[in-house]
Amino acid sequence: MATNNIQGIAATVERFFNLAGLPDGKQRAQIEEQIVNDLAGSAERKPYLVLSDKAIYYYCDKKVVRDYPAVEATSNRVLHCDGRRISILDRDAYVANRAVVIVGAVAATAAAGAALAQAGAQERRPGVSAGTSYSNNNNNNNNNNNNNNG
Repeated sequence: MATNNIQGIAATVERFFNLAGLPDGKQRAQIEEQIVNDLAGSAERKPYLVLSDKAIYYYCDKKVVRDYPAVEATSNRVLHCDGRRISILDRDAYVANRAVVIVGAVAATAAAGAALAQAGAQERRPGVSAGTSYSNNNNNNNNNNNNNNG
């Protein structure tokens, strides 16, 4: 396997662990190393990770092969990682029957990851808005509608 591919997988797995809110340390580094080696060496089996309910589950051929307790995880989202990208899963579908239903992608940049983590923290605090605005998108849609109608 190419070195840059392993580096890409390692960066994605590290982002996944950061989004999960797991503190950096020796134990996390050992788990990351094992997962990166597994993901890099078994593309034909389509392995992936899922963070749910304070645990990280390592799947291979749609079966849980290993799980890692993540008792210090701060994310309440269900996250999916295949070594190339990180996605947000439908929590209800995963909790009910372990169905992997992707509802969104997590941006690749560290700044976007930090924003996602911050938004998750704000979701848990009642009465605090994440501050997301859709006015620019709305204005673009209105402009497009006006241009198409007249």
